[in-house]
Amino acid sequence: EVSGSWMPAELLKGREVLLLGSGPGAQRHSRALESFIGAKEPLVIAINASSHLNEELIDLRLACHPFRLLSSAVAHLKLPQPLVTPASILPGPVMDSLEGKKLLDFGLMVSPGKFEFGDSHCVLPTALAVGYGLAVAASGLAERIFLAGFDGYGSGDPRNVEVEELLDIYQSLDHVPDLVTVTPSRYNVTSSSIYSLI
Repeated sequence: EVSGSWMPAELLKGREVLLLGSGPGAQRHSRALESFIGAKEPLVIAINASSHLNEELIDLRLACHPFRLLSSAVAHLKLPQPLVTPASILPGPVMDSLEGKKLLDFGLMVSPGKFEFGDSHCVLPTALAVGYGLAVAASGLAERIFLAGFDGYGSGDPRNVEVEELLDIYQSLDHVPDLVTVTPSRYNVTSSSIYSLI
């Protein structure tokens, strides 16, 4: 049974969200992204422990894969933002490694072909952090989702297919926030230049 205790709508309702990936596009356009954040004041969610922006501009961190969390726990403990994660299903050693960190428990269950979300949990086709981030924003009734740093992988990399399938399922849903990538991306998502939004 999927469960969680944190409701993203408390923070996200009616706001624009900038979901920040770790691709090189975010680093190449970091100054423009920082100007965009200053001008538009979206809620900024960085995926996993890396980012190329000033930490003061990031509101939340997000991670959902237990192995990734375990390997980056030391980095997360040093970062100032609360961590959105499916805490109620994480193994004991992962929870132990995050002791002292403020966790926002947004539940997660993996079920092939499904993309669903409730007030405090989601069901995703795969445990990719980008999908988890989209579910958090959709559950939180965000106005729109800007993607930055989701460049995609090299040509022929099977991970591109996995992400593309996830994005296709999300974009086929009714009543979810629109997606706009503001840095170059291989994925089939509406794109806009970050420079035109500042």
